[in-house]
Amino acid sequence: MSGRILGLCCALCALLTVVGCAGFQKHTPPESGTDYERIGTHLEEGHPEEALKELQQTSTLSREEQLLAVRLCLQTGKPNAARRYLDDLLSRYPGDADVLYLCFLLEEQAGSPEAAEARLTAALTSDPRHSEALAARGRLCLEAGLHEEAQAAFSASLESDPTQLEALLGSGKLLYSEERYAEALSFLDRAVGSAPDFPFAYQDRARLRSVLGDDAGALKDLDTAIRLAPDYYWSRLDRGRLLLRLGRLEAAGRDFEHAVTLDPDIFLAYVYTAGIHEDRREYPEAIQDYETLLRLRPDYFFALESLGVLYYSTGKYEPAAMRFSEAFDNSWDEPSYALLAALACRQADLDPAVFLKGRLARIKADSWAYPLARFLAGEAGEAATLDRVQREKDAVMKARMLFYVGCAFLAEGRSPAGLVYLSTAAEKLPPHWAEARIARELSARGGM
Repeated sequence: MSGRILGLCCALCALLTVVGCAGFQKHTPPESGTDYERIGTHLEEGHPEEALKELQQTSTLSREEQLLAVRLCLQTGKPNAARRYLDDLLSRYPGDADVLYLCFLLEEQAGSPEAAEARLTAALTSDPRHSEALAARGRLCLEAGLHEEAQAAFSASLESDPTQLEALLGSGKLLYSEERYAEALSFLDRAVGSAPDFPFAYQDRARLRSVLGDDAGALKDLDTAIRLAPDYYWSRLDRGRLLLRLGRLEAAGRDFEHAVTLDPDIFLAYVYTAGIHEDRREYPEAIQDYETLLRLRPDYFFALESLGVLYYSTGKYEPAAMRFSEAFDNSWDEPSYALLAALACRQADLDPAVFLKGRLARIKADSWAYPLARFLAGEAGEAATLDRVQREKDAVMKARMLFYVGCAFLAEGRSPAGLVYLSTAAEKLPPHWAEARIARELSARGGM
């Protein structure tokens, strides 16, 4: 969530308090006819549109009622209506800090930073102790990397109103960024106490609790955040990540899949659903998720390796060659992708020499990969290649080289020898390497 949107959420979180507070009732004419109980009920039930309709039934709105109407208009996406209320308020109360602060929110929501800054400055000039305006100033300073100025603004806001939500959350975020976790937690605890129905306070505290090793507390906070805002994407994603780290794959998968249904155009959930499908050996589903991920984020090159592995492991060699080729072309220091693409070309009855032509020059001549690239391109014989492999002193790199020779043997129908080399690779290579993942799969299937 962007700081601008969070600032608006914090400003609007006070609606229930505003409606129910004695000061609001005091400054509202008793003959206004506004049904505050119904407005409060609509807000509690999450229906700000209905609350606004109820408020607009009053023929003449007081200053406080107009301010409430502006907040409701901002919350329900009615900026033109909000501007009409504010124009009327400015004509009658030109230096009113409350009015100017809401003008700031409107301009910020409209994407007009210069106009928003002018309104915020005017609000603080009118009332230097205006808690909401001070909190907004702190947020803007924090976004600009001005930590001292941000802390001063947050502190001044909390001096004016110790329960000011945006200042509490902002202080927690600032201290979190400085790794002052215990102090940050104290502010987030206060934020939750100040606004127990505000889901994003629990979400922020969950992240902090997770860093502090309190996974149970983090999970409890995320459960609460989701209960309060079940359709918010990032809470589902955060809980899924925590559950995944705790080894609760089924529950994590449900959260990630639900996140996808909430917003199928955000790529992050697909990263996790694809990984879970891959761990379960649900390869078609994993491939689909990785492909969707790349459609949404074509520059997410990390998915190319996994796609290449999955396509190769399931015998789809042409798309494997394409994805490994793309991985190599976007990674100047990883020659294994070129070798894997060449292997896939060979399996697909495509000429690996054609693929490697022009790419061989990018592989360092003194690297472990160079003799294998020449072997796959047909420029070096089998005996010379095996001699170079046997002379490799590093056991891991030797196993890596044997993987490529083994796969080449499988492509030629020499399964017994090829499987011996693949078994060595599966045993000795780090399990997350592409070669190890393919070696395990092919070994389990007897090279098929």
